[in-house]
Amino acid sequence: MDTRLLWVEIRSICSGNYLAGAWVPVGESELDRVIANILRPTRDEIAEAPPVVGKQGSRGLFKPGQVPRDSRDKAIFPTNGGMQTLFLDAYAPLTHQSVSFYTLNYHGQWYRPLTDQFVILSRANLGYGNGFHGYRDFPFFKNFYEGGIDSVHGYRGYTLGPRDSTYKSFGGNMLADASIGLIFPNYLSDNLRTSVFVDAGNVYSIGNNRTYGGQSTNAGPIRYSTGVEADWITPFGPIKLSLAKTIKRRPHDDIEPFQFSLGANF
Repeated sequence: MDTRLLWVEIRSICSGNYLAGAWVPVGESELDRVIANILRPTRDEIAEAPPVVGKQGSRGLFKPGQVPRDSRDKAIFPTNGGMQTLFLDAYAPLTHQSVSFYTLNYHGQWYRPLTDQFVILSRANLGYGNGFHGYRDFPFFKNFYEGGIDSVHGYRGYTLGPRDSTYKSFGGNMLADASIGLIFPNYLSDNLRTSVFVDAGNVYSIGNNRTYGGQSTNAGPIRYSTGVEADWITPFGPIKLSLAKTIKRRPHDDIEPFQFSLGANF
């Protein structure tokens, strides 16, 4: 395994702002790499950093780090390989009164051909967020949400998970969903891809939402759905269409059998 440092950049940006970056191979392929940035903010950035709800005057800045891997044979309508991304988003405190929290996300998508025309497609998403000093420092506006054409088809977008006193979903700090599908030929157009799928997923919270009038911290069992999807490349951009049926729906689940997305990422 080659562990040579391929690229390093250190430069000064304006006054008092420094950026250091590294692009480092971690495997046998150039597809295995680590991308990291360390940024010292300027005084203007510190002054403009938004306050966090729940802490008067507290401020901080988001500093992300990303570890991607892409071995797909092509970017649009791939038939072999996979794409994986691990993303860390940390909110660093700028004062001793600031809240400090983080979110960790993993996304994976894999393609494996069965024949020249049939391809197995699988996908997984995981997410977790928390405060560095406990869950009370984790802001509600960073919650994860589930449901919709990009997670669990057949459920209206962002409606799964713990609910408030009006039975509306407000998300949670833990997310998990997965899908497996079969891409099959449509004989209509090379710009159209059709597939059948089975989805599973939900979002959960370790907090007690009853304190704020919520119904329960229990998001219920994992939700399932199955259906058919069409991905279409048009002159106006990519379009994703799906028709899905939920499996063993629960009370207050918000169902949406037909869904579409404009500007979708295939």
